[in-house]
Amino acid sequence: MARVWLVAYDISGDRARREVEKMLSGFGKRVQKSVFECQFGADDLTWVRNRLASLLPEKGASVRYYPVCTHCQSRTLLFGEGTLPAPGDAYLIL
Repeated sequence: MARVWLVAYDISGDRARREVEKMLSGFGKRVQKSVFECQFGADDLTWVRNRLASLLPEKGASVRYYPVCTHCQSRTLLFGEGTLPAPGDAYLIL
C-alpha cells in the first residue's frame, strides 16, 4: 500500500540536485523549491532511498523523508498558492 512522504533535500551540486528533482518528480509533486510530496509503496521507497544515496556527494548534502499518515494529511493547512493532495491520491509513473 502506498503512503505519502514529504521528501526534503539540501544539495548544493547542480548535477546531483537535478537528478534528485527528476527522480522525485516521478513519484509526486514539488511543493517547495526543495520539497516534494511523494507516494511510495514499500518497494518504491527502498529503491528511491538507495538510488538517491548513490547520487549524493559524500559531504554537503542531505535528503530527509517524513512519513505523512492519512489522519495528518487530512489536517494539512495551506496558506498562499498551491493545492493539497486529496488523501489517497495516486500518481501514475509511465
